[in-house]
Amino acid sequence: MAQEYSVIDGSQETSAAKQTSLNRRSRLETYGDILYAVSIGASKPTHIMYKANLSWVVMKEYLKSLEQYGLITSTENNGNRVYQLSDGGFRVLKQFLEVKDELNLSSA
Repeated sequence: MAQEYSVIDGSQETSAAKQTSLNRRSRLETYGDILYAVSIGASKPTHIMYKANLSWVVMKEYLKSLEQYGLITSTENNGNRVYQLSDGGFRVLKQFLEVKDELNLSSA
């Protein structure tokens, strides 16, 4: 099946480029997905990675950022790093889910 491309002028995107950008998550959505994954019990990095559908390298950078923002905390447990939401993380996740619901961005 052939891919359809339509270019109207140089300032507009092709249909394929528009479709790709529609399928990508924003940085905010990725943060929200990680916070949600931790809130439902994914505490180990690999569990967070799978629940949030991220690669290892990307997930580690996001976890580091979320920890710097004070939205998650990490502890060492039997040689393994374990993550939990902070009070601020719960508040941000709640607001994120409310906005997502209000805008009907919830994925099916």
